[in-house]
Amino acid sequence: MVEHQPGNGEDRADLWVLRPNRSFSARQMVGFLLFVSTTSVAVALLGWLYGNAFAPVFAMLELALLGLCFGLIAKDARVVEVIEVGSGEVRVSRLPVMDRVFSEGSMWVSVKHSAGGRVQLAARGKMVEIGAFLGDDERTRFASDLRNALAAAHRRVG
Repeated sequence: MVEHQPGNGEDRADLWVLRPNRSFSARQMVGFLLFVSTTSVAVALLGWLYGNAFAPVFAMLELALLGLCFGLIAKDARVVEVIEVGSGEVRVSRLPVMDRVFSEGSMWVSVKHSAGGRVQLAARGKMVEIGAFLGDDERTRFASDLRNALAAAHRRVG
């Protein structure tokens, strides 16, 4: 998901906030996991009552694996990229740690959009991929918007 907050030209930077697309909130994910767990335990207990001694063991293994998968998905869903394009500088930060991964003067920065769909910012030998979790159409639109914002920043500086 791409959220864009345009700057006002001179003193405020264009700001993009990129988040992975997700259909569940954290609360919905926990609710779904509890629903699946309850159903799985009920079926396993029913199987055990009818003589399948291994049903509870397999249910616990299944739930452990499902919990691990949901944990990995939740971890990846927290990633957020913030791209700021001002008249003097381009900055890329990644959350949840707010780690600045790229910071260069806007005159040096170019946008590379490869045939494989990757969007990268490049400046003076440094490259950083941005929006890797976006869909192809979103990446294409985002790359175009970013190029336009960089061109506007170049016009303001130059």
